Amino acid sequence: NNYHYKYLHSEGVVLEESAVVYDESNTSSKIKFNVHQGTKLEITDSTDQMFKVIFSGDKGWIQREEIRKIEL
Repeated sequence: NNYHYKYLHSEGVVLEESAVVYDESNTSSKIKFNVHQGTKLEITDSTDQMFKVIFSGDKGWIQREEIRKIEL
């Protein structure tokens, strides 16, 4: 699937002062951790609303509007 391929191993930077990373791809799931503005995250997957990210080896989901994808 070409759509998913373009997001593999790309990076994003957190735009908000503080952003929540969730356990699953919805905001009603458990909060795993917070990240701060300027933090770089690896993007490994996506939905219409969220990006799946890795930060310091920990995986989770962040809302799309809170992160800007960096074209590598």
